[in-house]
Amino acid sequence: MVYDTWSPYDPSEADTPEDVSRLRQRLQHSQQAIRTMLPLLRQEIENPDREGNSVHKVLRPYYDTGRDMPMTPADVPEIESLCR
Repeated sequence: MVYDTWSPYDPSEADTPEDVSRLRQRLQHSQQAIRTMLPLLRQEIENPDREGNSVHKVLRPYYDTGRDMPMTPADVPEIESLCR
């Protein structure tokens, strides 16, 4: 199986240093949004009284941020734990 490793945050050769800086800032902002959402997601998953669509509502900021969000190695343990 082949995985596409392209990310919308990858700079291109045509980008100026300012463009690259903006991409990096956007990446950091987006990754912080994900990290902020993960504890909320855990709380909702573990909520025995949750409504059927409540997890989707918690995930909404992720969809707004972008589904191509590259996770960092620091995010992996939390994401794996949520999958279990």
